Amino acid sequence: MTLLQLRYFKAVCEFHSVTKAADELFISRTAISRSINALEQEFGIVLFTHTTTGLELTDDGKVIYERINEVLGRICAIEQVAQKLAEGPKRQVVNVGLTPFTSQRIFPDFYQKFHENYPNITLAATEKNNLEARALLAEGSIDVIFTTDICYDTENCDILPLGQAEQVLYVSKQNPLAQRKSIKTEDLRLLPLAMLSKYLQRERELTSRLDSIGCPPNIVMRLSQISALQSIVERDLACAVQIRGSFSSLDVVGIPFEPVLPVSLALIWNKHRAETSAVKTVIDFARAFYEETAEERS
Repeated sequence: MTLLQLRYFKAVCEFHSVTKAADELFISRTAISRSINALEQEFGIVLFTHTTTGLELTDDGKVIYERINEVLGRICAIEQVAQKLAEGPKRQVVNVGLTPFTSQRIFPDFYQKFHENYPNITLAATEKNNLEARALLAEGSIDVIFTTDICYDTENCDILPLGQAEQVLYVSKQNPLAQRKSIKTEDLRLLPLAMLSKYLQRERELTSRLDSIGCPPNIVMRLSQISALQSIVERDLACAVQIRGSFSSLDVVGIPFEPVLPVSLALIWNKHRAETSAVKTVIDFARAFYEETAEERS
């Protein structure tokens, strides 16, 4: 088993095709096929099965794929550490993953203060939804993520809690509920809701509350963008449960839940990847920065 074989294997997994993997890697199909065959012989198992949509991993193949991803992630970490050491005192880069909410409400203040204190460390930010960001974290393309969905995968991730926000019910100013000072779970019975297309962890709390009163959420549409949700609410076509501050329109009202519907904020990173000095600096600064912010609020 060689590193090259592992990378060929991962490429076939991602493209579900030897031909596409070969084209992406600019090598011959024969080289990849031989590599996969060699792995199967060495492991004594079948890794792929042919389907109408292409090559799919067998159950054994899925287990191997997870382990190989871990190995390649650690190798990537070693390569990055080596690169940082070679750069010496040059400017260092930390790749930061942001969700739509944290990019607007959490990161700007942090970025400003961090840059003032560490001008030689560049924070290269990328906005993704939580699921996409975590995939990039696992493969090593992102170093840390500012997220509103705390990752409970403590086997692979370390977590730094940063505090809490709250979810509110956003309604149009034209909606009769707009005059309410607060909203209870039972008030959502049959209320048309527009939600984000990705099922996020924070949605579970709302669903759990509704299930406890025997009333599943009346989700009439799922959209991929916060701006699209805001437009739907503005027109009074549906209501939306989102983190306070997600919508900027003056034509919508955010009504708090009673009791509060909390959202946890956190910084997460891959515990299997070696932390560079720059990444450790970001984590330590985040810990101190948000502890100070919490003290100021109290």
